[in-house]
Formats: sequence, structure tokens, C-alpha cells
Amino acid sequence: MMKSYPFALLITVDEQRPLATHIPLEIREEEGKIYATGHIAYGNIQKKTLDHNRDVLLIFQGPHAYISSSWYEREEVPTWDYLAVHAYGTSRVLEKDELKSALDSMLKRYCILQLKNAEFGGQFMQNTANINTKEFRKTSCWIEHGAVGSFLR
Repeated sequence: MMKSYPFALLITVDEQRPLATHIPLEIREEEGKIYATGHIAYGNIQKKTLDHNRDVLLIFQGPHAYISSSWYEREEVPTWDYLAVHAYGTSRVLEKDELKSALDSMLKRYCILQLKNAEFGGQFMQNTANINTKEFRKTSCWIEHGAVGSFLR
């Protein structure tokens, strides 16, 4: 489920104050262990809580839906079906070379998805812009001479 829905909520604690950031992740398995690699902005205050932190929580949310009591043969209480994963683990800040490799991998994955869904995504982004307040920014990707990058416009 984590690979299918890799956008998660990263939660840590700083002096008894919970901090949370929504981030896209790259999920991989090695030798029976699951690793999640992501990126937060350099200026994000949560950054200082990530190096060698043994109490990190990632919350992944999958599909969810309301289940009406009218769907049952006899009277029941309505409910909400959902798929979620709470992953607890240890975090560390990546070194410069590891960070470059991780960002390249993430950008390649998400840029390819964006390019595959360009027509649908463009329509979705256009509709989203109409309901957003204030500012709308679209993420674009480029690949040039083997380098992968991302920019906001």
C-alpha cells in the first residue's frame, strides 16, 4: 500500500510539540526491511528533528469511502472504510551524494508519472486552479543532458 500511495504525513516531536509535513516518498525494500526516502524544504523547522531520530511516524492514506447503513440487509450502523498504514521508524538526514541520488530518483519517478498523465493532469490542474484561493503553481519537470530537475512556475 505504501508503494501505491507514497504521499505520506511525516510526524516528529520537537520539545513536546508535534510537527507534521506532507511529503512524497520513494519506498524500497532491501533484505526484508522497508525504507522510505523523501525530501522536505531546507527551511522547514521539522528538519532539525530528523537526524538520528528513533521516533518517527509516517502515515500513508489509501482509498476510503463512506459505507451507508442502507447497504446492509438488516439495520446496522454506518461506517467508514479506509486503508491506512502507520509506519514507525528511525530517520536520518542524507549526505550530499545520497541526497542527490534520492532526489534524482524521486524526480524521475514523479516526472514520468506527470508526463504520462499530462492531458488528464492539465485538465485537473486547470480545474483545481479555479477552486484554489490566492495563488496556483504548477510543477513542471525537465530532463536535459541526463540531469533531472523540477521547478515551479
